[in-house]
Amino acid sequence: ARAATTWTVDFLADENDGACVPGDCSLREALAGAGAGDTIQFALPESPPWTIRLATALGPLSVTTSVTIAGPGAASLRISGDPDNDGDGDLRLFEIPLAGVADRSVIQFAFEPNEPQDFPLPRTSSVPADFSPRES
Repeated sequence: ARAATTWTVDFLADENDGACVPGDCSLREALAGAGAGDTIQFALPESPPWTIRLATALGPLSVTTSVTIAGPGAASLRISGDPDNDGDGDLRLFEIPLAGVADRSVIQFAFEPNEPQDFPLPRTSSVPADFSPRES
């Protein structure tokens, strides 16, 4: 069995140039490189709060394996599906194929100012579970 890896997101822009290396690792790149059991953490430049605005051309973030995303908290980091910052939620935030999370019954997200929200995942569906929360 392979040892779990910790991926460090240190680049705020949403990109995927195929490399998640120190100084140039976006959340999308970390998710693409992560394997089952890995952890994704954040060491973003400057001071919070940070907003990662998803790029329209790249679409939603794809979570295809069981990973832990250890964020700095909702007060410090937001992931936005509004790439042009016009107030419209243009993109879904995540696409999670059920095959990648078959051992999970619930995925939990925390959206300020609310308490964490649970999103039940159907266990027998073959369609992706897409989440479309919008920024307030």
